[in-house]
Amino acid sequence: MLLRRRYVLPMLFVMLWAGCRNCSVLKLRVNDRDLTETLKTMPYPFRVVHQQVGDRSIRFLQAGADSLPKLILLHGSPSSLSAWRPLYTDPRFLSKYQLIAIDRPGYGYSDFGDVVTSLQEQVALLQVVIDSLSRDRKAILLGSSYGGPVAAQLAMNLPDRFSQLVLMSASLEPGQEKTYWISYPMTTPVLRYLFPPTFVISSEEKLAHRQALQSLTQWAKITCPVLLIHGDKDGLVYYRNVEYAKKQLVNASKVKTITMTGKGHSIIFSQPEYIRKLLLQHLLH
Repeated sequence: MLLRRRYVLPMLFVMLWAGCRNCSVLKLRVNDRDLTETLKTMPYPFRVVHQQVGDRSIRFLQAGADSLPKLILLHGSPSSLSAWRPLYTDPRFLSKYQLIAIDRPGYGYSDFGDVVTSLQEQVALLQVVIDSLSRDRKAILLGSSYGGPVAAQLAMNLPDRFSQLVLMSASLEPGQEKTYWISYPMTTPVLRYLFPPTFVISSEEKLAHRQALQSLTQWAKITCPVLLIHGDKDGLVYYRNVEYAKKQLVNASKVKTITMTGKGHSIIFSQPEYIRKLLLQHLLH
């Protein structure tokens, strides 16, 4: 009996580890079937697409009529296009915009687990998708958190393609964000297997942020109106990123700042109705 008891705690640990590693909830993504089930009851057209770009697969959701202005959504990390559920399930948005929510490379169902830490390589992949979707008319491009610099680089690369750039809680200035200590063991060769894959790939991307953001240099190419939305209590991506962006956006036709007083970083998750109202009020129509 004593011998058996010696193995109880190790067995419990292994079971807990296996459960966390494979828990679908911790992958922070929604599969195609569940997306379809969510949207099929709404009176708006939609499709879930897996587009091949070279040797990569990029998944995106397109919801709303083709005749409406396009609103392209880029999520942060760790996350997936499911972060935008408060928007793509809201009739107020789908009656005004066609929403295009994209799984960034390595997240959701865009080759989950195979993250692209180079900002420029990630943008090159997404640019193929966005170029094919918005060629006929200008679109609004919204990037949240680390989706922000991805969106900014896309606006630099395609300055005539967007009617508005929205940077929400965006990490833009190298070094002006918090890095939690746990990110370091998460990315080591052995210890990485102790953690859920979503958080491992997020940490891999996180630790490459400073170098990646140093490649974000062509701010003068952004000419469309820019909307900066940031919480003044953001303890993850510091508010000074807003001031940095305002100094860089020398050729934007207009730069508007919305300071979310008393708000932190993950506002899309903690107060989705607040964000919905804010965006409906300030996005171009």
